[in-house]
Amino acid sequence: MAWGLAWFGATLLAVNLADAVAPELGNLTASAVLGWYAWYTATRTTPGMLRSFREEMTAARQDFRNETAAQRAELAVEREYRHRDNTAIARALNRLAKATARDAEDSPRRHGGHGGGVMNDE
Repeated sequence: MAWGLAWFGATLLAVNLADAVAPELGNLTASAVLGWYAWYTATRTTPGMLRSFREEMTAARQDFRNETAAQRAELAVEREYRHRDNTAIARALNRLAKATARDAEDSPRRHGGHGGGVMNDE
């Protein structure tokens, strides 16, 4: 029975102390939780997010560089084709100009003939 009375007294004392300490204990628990969350965010979450972001950006930059290099190579090939085409056109125009000049020298007008009209045998 002595134990029962002691137990009852200890329980009564604990309940009375709990009412007085409960708000302070709640504030302390909330502070501890917020402190842990801040620590975890600062030491684990944020560095992990930064690392992931940097890896993604590095990959995106590399993809952009590869795409730009491929476009440059494509444009260089197209430029080479255009250069060849332009050179062929210039040669053809030069040959045409020479041929036209030769034909103009041999034309009947140049030698006093009728320029393209029908000649009469009268």
